Amino acid sequence: MHLLQTIVKKAVELHSVRCVTAHVWEANEEGMEWYKKRNFEILEREEGYYRKLRPQGAFLVRKWIGVGDLLGNGTQQQNGAGGE
Repeated sequence: MHLLQTIVKKAVELHSVRCVTAHVWEANEEGMEWYKKRNFEILEREEGYYRKLRPQGAFLVRKWIGVGDLLGNGTQQQNGAGGE
């Protein structure tokens, strides 16, 4: 089980969490790819989220938690693409 799966499972058990959100710096292409591979969706772009970075915008991303996330056999593993 990978770190993201472990954290999600614990959050569901302790706090009944149903989704996970994150802000990703708009210039962080590798970071966005990481989230997309894990089935996060882009909700919106927030201007000025990062005051000290240029550009300052961030994407708000969300992943709904499904049974596969809790069992450790989500889409990523089924497609044969593993590794964090």
